[in-house]
Amino acid sequence: MFYLVAVPSYFEKGLSKYHVYQLISNYEVTSDEAKTRGESTLMFNFEFSPITENISAKNKSLVEFMISVCAIIGGVYTIAGIVDSMIHKSVSYVFKNRIGKLS
Repeated sequence: MFYLVAVPSYFEKGLSKYHVYQLISNYEVTSDEAKTRGESTLMFNFEFSPITENISAKNKSLVEFMISVCAIIGGVYTIAGIVDSMIHKSVSYVFKNRIGKLS
């Protein structure tokens, strides 16, 4: 049996608006005699999805783009600092343990 689900989608870019249906398909192979009555059959189940997908493309200004880039760089720098600190403290602990200087 083939299952088809139509998902309505709305695309917006600038002044253009598009209304399309995306088809999601799946199939199931069955050898159940009660469903097929011993004959080769091809069955379709088609339904509309109650969920609507809205997609819109908006351009960012240069200032918003630069803020996003700075936020990403700052986040990477912060995580790198945390990882570096954890590695430094664990190596220092192991070194002090080896030479017997743990208090």
